[in-house]
Amino acid sequence: MNADKIYAETIAKEYVPKLFYKTVALKKLDRKAKKRATVFACTFGVTMVLMLDARICLSMQAIGGIISPC
Repeated sequence: MNADKIYAETIAKEYVPKLFYKTVALKKLDRKAKKRATVFACTFGVTMVLMLDARICLSMQAIGGIISPC
């Protein structure tokens, strides 16, 4: 009788929704939310660095101007 009860409990555990699936879903949602922000921040940062570099080159007249020898 005890073996039947244990067997029935193991079968029932397979069909009962597990609690840890909620944590897995929350972790996936967290990664998805952070991924978009990270991609945006990296893209925005690289774009701004390139724009700043171009402005510095233009202000030093390295691009579009004649560099006078010192």
